[in-house]
Amino acid sequence: MVVTATGSAVAASVNQLKLYLDDGNGLFSPTLDTALTSGLSFTAKRATFNLVAVGNSQSLSPSTKTFFVAWNVSLSATNNADIGVLVASTADLVLAGASDSVSPAAFPLASGTAPI
Repeated sequence: MVVTATGSAVAASVNQLKLYLDDGNGLFSPTLDTALTSGLSFTAKRATFNLVAVGNSQSLSPSTKTFFVAWNVSLSATNNADIGVLVASTADLVLAGASDSVSPAAFPLASGTAPI
């Protein structure tokens, strides 16, 4: 899955991006939710989470799964800026099966932005 940085902050303002699978309560908790990846950084405002490479591939079904993208704020981050993430289109999701597909109806998927 590819996410693109959004907001007024420089993408280097955050690091250690991680993708978490929600434990089912709909609220982010780094101690309860499952970290699927270790820390990444944005490169050219994009970060790629490769779940297969780290042994955490996910099976998706018609039911809902909630994922969270979390990060650390860099010591060099500019104050009074904000940052969020965007999954721009179905092309930003890689599916394993040749006949698998994702409906483009809900895209782009965008988080709100968080202040730094």
